[in-house]
Amino acid sequence: EIKNSDICILSSGIILYEALSYKKIIFSKPISKNQLPHYKYLLKNKFIFPIKDLRRFSFNKKLTNQLNNFNNEQEIYYDNSKIVQLMINPIKDTSNKDIYLEPYNKKYNYDLYKMQTSAYRKFYINKNSFNYSNHKKYLGQMSKNKITLYIIKRNESFSGYIKFEIKRNKIHVSIAVKKIFQRKKIAFKILEYLMKNSFFKLMPFAEINKKNLASFKTFKKAGFKNKNIKTLL
Repeated sequence: EIKNSDICILSSGIILYEALSYKKIIFSKPISKNQLPHYKYLLKNKFIFPIKDLRRFSFNKKLTNQLNNFNNEQEIYYDNSKIVQLMINPIKDTSNKDIYLEPYNKKYNYDLYKMQTSAYRKFYINKNSFNYSNHKKYLGQMSKNKITLYIIKRNESFSGYIKFEIKRNKIHVSIAVKKIFQRKKIAFKILEYLMKNSFFKLMPFAEINKKNLASFKTFKKAGFKNKNIKTLL
């Protein structure tokens, strides 16, 4: 039953470790004194959520749709449970607004396209522009090309995207935030969360335009080492 579940509501005994071995989202509460040390340790290290958090979380069609948007093949490369945890318990930007990720959905196609202007792309490795038709074609072929896209949300608003592409046994990472939401450390917070929570099952890698010093500093501060970054013209 645990293996076939997306979310588990459990007492804080040994069963927690079985659920964790399957990388499940867990809400828990200790029901005896001997369970309390397990509960405190796992809660402190953010492996589980307290049962009281269920009161502020709605199990609705939206979450079901988001869970269904995960491609099972992605589990080879990413730990998608970390994305669901972020949806349940968002991190905060410098303005104390909730930020989290959700799987790509074609309803965001035009929002994504508006972030492909010359102003945004001046620091990209590939600066070439393209029309909306080619943009939709590219998005439609992402799975075939081993590309995964997540939408960055800030208090329910589209705020940017993070892209992962499998190349040569590495996960190439790129991230972009809408101009109106920049300087709020959104990119840093997302990258730091993914790195600290072992989201990547292959080596994460970023190719950064050497003129884009802000991006280089963001990746480094978030936990990318020199071996994880390559600067290009």
